[in-house]
Amino acid sequence: MDQVVDRVIALYMDNQRAYDDNPPSPGTTVGEEDGPGDAGRGYEDVNLAISFIDHALQAAQQAVQAQVDEETVVAALLHDIGWLAPKPKDATKLTSADEKIFLAKHDQVGASMLRQLGFTERLARLVEGHVQAKRYLTFKEADYYENLSAGSKFTLKHQGGPMSASEASAFEAEDDFPLYCLMRRWDEAAKIPDMKLPAFDSYRAAIRRCLSAGLWQPRRGYDVNDLLTESDLQSFQNQGAATALEPHLPISTARPSLNL
Repeated sequence: MDQVVDRVIALYMDNQRAYDDNPPSPGTTVGEEDGPGDAGRGYEDVNLAISFIDHALQAAQQAVQAQVDEETVVAALLHDIGWLAPKPKDATKLTSADEKIFLAKHDQVGASMLRQLGFTERLARLVEGHVQAKRYLTFKEADYYENLSAGSKFTLKHQGGPMSASEASAFEAEDDFPLYCLMRRWDEAAKIPDMKLPAFDSYRAAIRRCLSAGLWQPRRGYDVNDLLTESDLQSFQNQGAATALEPHLPISTARPSLNL
């Protein structure tokens, strides 16, 4: 588990080092057709004028200030992790335009990464929802589109564009709909230069707790019954670890013969 947490944090720290080595030039701008800014640094809009990691930390800090649950705070922290995803295996075949379209779908890429790493479906969906909220707000609010940055307008084209009325209605019906919209607002506001922020590593314990919750959650057709066999439990018992595991096991896994 700690290795996964380390990998997540390393993605951001490596990006920060790249930013420090080659920061954007002051006043750099992008046109609407130029794509999502400097994808190599991992952000949608180089007009942010802050590092990618500061953007993540500012979003998370707003979540903390809003007193939302810890899983939502971590989702805010990792909302743009899809920008840091390794390129597809056939990335050598990607044109510059192809790569920009791939990165424009960073919400889907990031959510998929988090699911594969073992985080909860809810956390992954919160990350995915922050772009869906952009599509929703573009549909819902008359002036929302005009206030988007050039880079964000570009990515919107490849994220599905404004929602339809039926899509918006279904989106509003989701349990975490208000949080999806908050995630988007935090994303938009997380662009303040020279802001004092906690270290990224200060969220390590929270990331670990969210990952732990995900690892014990039934997932896509299998659950803990499929992960822990009789021999596993016997091994844990021999090592004195069965008692610690028992609270995580569903009632259906109880095996009186093992005297747990």
